[in-house]
Amino acid sequence: NVFSGCTSLKSLTLIGSFPNISKNFLRGCSSLESVSIDNYRINDTFEICDDAFYMCSSLASIQYPKTTKRIGKNAFFCCSSLVGTLDLSLYNELEEIGSQAYLGCKSLVGELSFPKSLITIGDKAFTECKFYGSLFIPDSVKSIGNHAFFGCTNFNGMVIIGDGCETIGESAFARCEGLTGSI
Repeated sequence: NVFSGCTSLKSLTLIGSFPNISKNFLRGCSSLESVSIDNYRINDTFEICDDAFYMCSSLASIQYPKTTKRIGKNAFFCCSSLVGTLDLSLYNELEEIGSQAYLGCKSLVGELSFPKSLITIGDKAFTECKFYGSLFIPDSVKSIGNHAFFGCTNFNGMVIIGDGCETIGESAFARCEGLTGSI
């Protein structure tokens, strides 16, 4: 709860040596527009804990370390102003995207890409996002949660699910009405 509820905070830059962004770190900071995290712990993994940026509805951009291993539950829940492409393939150590991590991030567009290290995509992780293009889920992913991509209406290409996938949750791709390619 370090800055939780600081509704007038506009931007935050963190420079230092730390292992994570703690639970509820900036929760409900509705005026927050940008965050930059420059972590000097280059060889250590980094974690964005549960609810870290929950309901930061004005957050338009965030930069976090390439060594991020986990994006927690509700990490960016309803950060509806996050814009641009979500290129998670840059995070070579990312293993988990928690439940509802990006739920309601309706301004995220472009192709969604994942790293080859990813193992779990949580329940409702990308519900109602507006990604377009094809969706490639790497062989490393073992589980795709319930409603993981529910209502992602702008996908308009192929869906390729890697050989390592053991479970696909209920309604994982329901209401992805724009899919016109192959699965």
